[in-house]
Amino acid sequence: MQGEHSTPSSFFGMIYEELIPPDHLLRKLAAAVDFSFVSDLVSDCYCPDNGRPSWDPLVLFKVVFLQFLYDLSDREIEEQVNLHLACKWFTGLQPEEGAPDYSTLCRFRSRLGPEKFQEIFNRIIGRAHEVGLVSDRLRIIDATHLQAKADLFRLSPPPSGTPPAELPGSPDPDARFGRKSETKSFYGYKEHIALDADTELITAVAVTPGNVADSQVFSPLIDPRARDVTTDKGYAPTPTISA
Repeated sequence: MQGEHSTPSSFFGMIYEELIPPDHLLRKLAAAVDFSFVSDLVSDCYCPDNGRPSWDPLVLFKVVFLQFLYDLSDREIEEQVNLHLACKWFTGLQPEEGAPDYSTLCRFRSRLGPEKFQEIFNRIIGRAHEVGLVSDRLRIIDATHLQAKADLFRLSPPPSGTPPAELPGSPDPDARFGRKSETKSFYGYKEHIALDADTELITAVAVTPGNVADSQVFSPLIDPRARDVTTDKGYAPTPTISA
């Protein structure tokens, strides 16, 4: 069942007003974007009349949004929301309230699924761009390597004829082997992000298996309104060789 959350009292609102600078990025973002649409958009992910009330999905989404904004793990964002008043204020929690725990955040992302999350994310960034919170001066594109939750030593080697990027018996069958460098490999995924250089807001995200070349996801990350883009050389287009 979808839960709801009470708004901070006037007393705690005064504390937030006093301690969070008016020019803080999260204040600007909250002023520019009305996040209330999230609750309606995710209502179909919850049973309307059965089960215990959950965390308010608006609170959970804002925590996950901060997680992407600051590139943090589930445990790290839980700690940051508990420690920093600006993050707690942005999510709608009162100062004495604890943040949703990391396992709750993981279940929430699974409940939404990537397509629903992407839809909400795109609407927020679109609104931020409309009001000038996102700059068109420069985009920074980079990738983070995400290790799959698989113990490679416990898995049997692939049979003859299996593509080398695959690992039969893996609990995460969509993961693939990729390379961090000439000498280092990893098994998992790549998270590609485009970042607005002026505000550090993430404007686009793409997740691929570890064996997908960076150059293949360059175009989907580009906003044609951006005047300049900076990346590492891995995103350079692969040259074609004529016969």
